[in-house]
Amino acid sequence: ISDVKPPTPKLQWFEGRSLSYETNTPFAPFVSLFGNIFGLQPEENDFDKYAQIKNKIGEILPGRVDELAPFLATLLGVELIGDDLDRIKYLQPPDLREKIFRATAEYLERLATVQPLVVVFEDLHWVDPTSLDLMERLLSLTESAMLMIIALFRPQRQDASWRIHEIGGREYAHRYTSIELQPLDEKNARTLVSNLLEIEDLPEQVRALILKKAEGNPFFVEEVIRSLLDMRLVVRENSHWRATRAIENIAVPDTLVGVITARLDRLDEESKHTAQTAAVVGREFQFDVLSDVYEAPDTLDPALSTLQRRELIREKSRIPMRSYLFKHALTQETAYSSILMSKRRELHKRVAECLERVDPERVNDIARHFLEAQEDARALPYLIGAGERAARAYSMPEAIQYFSKAAELTKTVDSLSLTRRALEGYGNALTYTFQIEAAVQVYQQMLEIARARGDVPMQVSAQNKLANVYGMFMGQFGAADQYLQEAERLAQEHGDKPGFSETSFIRCGMCTLMGDFDGVMRYMGQAAQYGHDLGERDQVALALNHVADTHMFMTEFDAAWVKGQETLKLAREIGNREVEAAVAIPLAAYHLRNGDLDAARAVEQEGYEIATRIGSTFNQVVGAWQLGVIARLRGEYETAVAYFQKAIQLAYPLEQVLGFLLVQPLATLSDTYLEIGASLAPRAELMLDHASALLSTPAGMGGGGTAWADVGFAELRRGNLAAARENFQKGLMTPTMFGLYFKPRFLIGLALVALTQQDLDTAALNLNEAREFVESRKMKDLYPWVEWTDAQVSAARGDYNRAQEQFARAESLASEMKMRPMILQARLGAAKVLDSLARPAEAEAKRAEAKALIDEMANLFEDGSLRAAFVESAVKKLTEDGGRTMEEV
Repeated sequence: ISDVKPPTPKLQWFEGRSLSYETNTPFAPFVSLFGNIFGLQPEENDFDKYAQIKNKIGEILPGRVDELAPFLATLLGVELIGDDLDRIKYLQPPDLREKIFRATAEYLERLATVQPLVVVFEDLHWVDPTSLDLMERLLSLTESAMLMIIALFRPQRQDASWRIHEIGGREYAHRYTSIELQPLDEKNARTLVSNLLEIEDLPEQVRALILKKAEGNPFFVEEVIRSLLDMRLVVRENSHWRATRAIENIAVPDTLVGVITARLDRLDEESKHTAQTAAVVGREFQFDVLSDVYEAPDTLDPALSTLQRRELIREKSRIPMRSYLFKHALTQETAYSSILMSKRRELHKRVAECLERVDPERVNDIARHFLEAQEDARALPYLIGAGERAARAYSMPEAIQYFSKAAELTKTVDSLSLTRRALEGYGNALTYTFQIEAAVQVYQQMLEIARARGDVPMQVSAQNKLANVYGMFMGQFGAADQYLQEAERLAQEHGDKPGFSETSFIRCGMCTLMGDFDGVMRYMGQAAQYGHDLGERDQVALALNHVADTHMFMTEFDAAWVKGQETLKLAREIGNREVEAAVAIPLAAYHLRNGDLDAARAVEQEGYEIATRIGSTFNQVVGAWQLGVIARLRGEYETAVAYFQKAIQLAYPLEQVLGFLLVQPLATLSDTYLEIGASLAPRAELMLDHASALLSTPAGMGGGGTAWADVGFAELRRGNLAAARENFQKGLMTPTMFGLYFKPRFLIGLALVALTQQDLDTAALNLNEAREFVESRKMKDLYPWVEWTDAQVSAARGDYNRAQEQFARAESLASEMKMRPMILQARLGAAKVLDSLARPAEAEAKRAEAKALIDEMANLFEDGSLRAAFVESAVKKLTEDGGRTMEEV
């Protein structure tokens, strides 16, 4: 125990403010907060802002700059270029939102670890839904960091901000303190009056009148005193404040609004008119905008000075541009309400037109002003723009709000192009939030309008999107097909190449899930041609990648390699990192087919790293799963488990939409656990149940080409022969994207089921079919497995010499590819056969080799529980085959 006290760390204090009820933009308080934290200046260009952001992050998280900066910059609306842009441009909106949330939490947590941090969020009663979600995420940081979050909001249960109070009290009761400001009692109200102004000769009846009308509201008291100053009923003499005789006749309004109104009415005409005009601009307003819409801009400076002296507004900044803030929102609202409706509309129109010229990116504000001006036609494109911006940030509540209003306006605004944008955006936002029935209704409305107006491209778009919802989200492929057929017919008849390209890609997705590879090749070939005709090289690259994938699914590995190389070359030429990551999958499959596991891993690792860097969830999941498969083949079980777990973690949020993406790693991990050791069965069973449930849904069934195989082998390991056979047969009989690719695995699985049941003829029949398939396609990675299974059949028939030769061949083939698990199985099988041939010395030598390999594989583990499970299971097999005890081994 030391007597030396550590120095008290300096407190950090940063504030963020929700703009106002009228400017409800995504991340508004966090834009304000991080602008203060990073010290960003409005006059800086995006390049300088981004450099400042990176510098600030580097000060406390030097190793995380590249991971955090692009997402915090995106939150702040800073445009990115180059590799930093690649980090965000391929992300789906949900992924972008999640990465922004994580970057925000990580940076603030680190900031609060360096020294105590207070984050203040003001005016949360106006907060946007996305910011509220992020704020909830940050509450847990108070458990681990020196962080205080102060949230100021009106205690009104109907406001969204009330959620903070409820969550704080329910989940963080040990940390959350609720302070509800109560009206001042008479004693404290008198103290406030005395502190604000030490007024001599203030009659007691006047003091009592003020306190009575204020009812404990300190702002009311302050405004009354300001009004006394305005009316010169309180004056300053010899450094003292003194009440005049006239104060005895004062009439205090009954409400705070009445007090503020009276103060505004006592202004000179120019100052009052300035306050009213500024109130139309907003609670915060720039001098340049106010000057542009004000009839007599030369009179603004003295008027603004008067308003500041009267404590009605405050100067917020002077450089690079002058801006002001109404001291209280109620002051702005009162000034705004005092303007005639016709005058309001005129001013809103002028403000909107000014912003169109000087700051067209402020789509939210421009839309609001045009709406208030009742200029619906001019508001519509900006409403749509605001919705599209919110959707890109995955601020779906705001996006739906904007698009909903836009869709309503399209009923009176005659613009098909804007109607299409509004309804497409509205439907997409509803789809992303899984409001599927509502999305269908919007797209149906879009289709009806398009048909009534004879707009073919709009009809094609609506039917494409209906097909996508019905097929990919609802599993109703028949209904989806009807819409696609009509979309395809219209697109071809009327030469709608963009529409047909969209049809082709939706068709491709559905055909791939159903294993209709001829359909994929046809539609992707057309999509590539249309992309070439339209000069859309990204579309060409995407189509070529689908073709390469399809060759892989069809087990045409050489064609997959050629098309994959063509795709990779184009992707690198045009800088499409997403396609560059995706094409690693068929290229790795080509190397795997050739038995070159090192090359397969290298190619897939590069693709996975690109996918991770740009945040391409789909390619991360498939890449992690494929890397796990390769690690498993090598006997690097712990690495395999980590990759499968990563794939599950990434795919889990997409379960409702892309269930096939989740079911693959779930099934493979469950079988891997059982392969490592029977003691891991409880872990495996949870995932096995989840995978089996997913395979019964339309969203998950598309992944059955791999998952049915893994579930089948897992059931076989557990001794559930009927369940194993059922899964293998489903894999063979149900058309899926990986169904043909995994056909030999299904056949081998059925052979092993038959072998277990002593049905040797059926086992041989399935095995011969598997061998023919594998050898015709030169799938060298499966050669050892075929030989090992055939050796099992030979041994069951009593043909031990042939079995011994086959086990030796399986071991040799597996050794060439460093497939440790297969080498181990071959050695164990050979030892048992050698015993049957009465060659004990050779059998013992083979078991010694197996024991050495078990030790080698055990040393690859760092996780003690996994190592113990593996060793227990492997040694058990060794003792069973050798007739010795585990202690002897």
